[in-house]
Amino acid sequence: MPRTLKTLIEENTTRRVFENAVSAWAGRDLDGLMHFISDQIANDSNVDPSVVPFAPSVVGKPAYRSKLENILESFDFASYVTNHLVVDGPTARANMKIIWVHNATGERLQTSFRFIVEQRDGKIIRINQLYDAAYLETFARLVTVAREEEILRGYWFSGHDE
Repeated sequence: MPRTLKTLIEENTTRRVFENAVSAWAGRDLDGLMHFISDQIANDSNVDPSVVPFAPSVVGKPAYRSKLENILESFDFASYVTNHLVVDGPTARANMKIIWVHNATGERLQTSFRFIVEQRDGKIIRINQLYDAAYLETFARLVTVAREEEILRGYWFSGHDE
């Protein structure tokens, strides 16, 4: 079936919005990213937020911004790359490869995940993030334990004898 001019324009907009949003995020430009986010954004994640507090599902621009601020406070980005991108109308599907360094522990999170992003009128209205949930949850447990051990070491070696 031939693609219409309207479809081609929509796909061009989708690609532009996706690439610009990813570029802003990879550069840690939160304000630049938020320019592309709808007030009614729905962000779905397939991980347990009680285990992975930096990746909860959220609804609404303020909640999404707060989630991203938490990630920026928790991690430095060593790499954030789009491995594969397919655009179909208002939807972009991508495989992302990331290497993030946890600020408190120095542990490296190296994984890939699926990103399904839907835009309307140049604003992202939905983001589905599909992670290797077991891997991400294990990483979150690792950095939590490492951070708790670091706190205890500081406490016990600071002259406390109880």
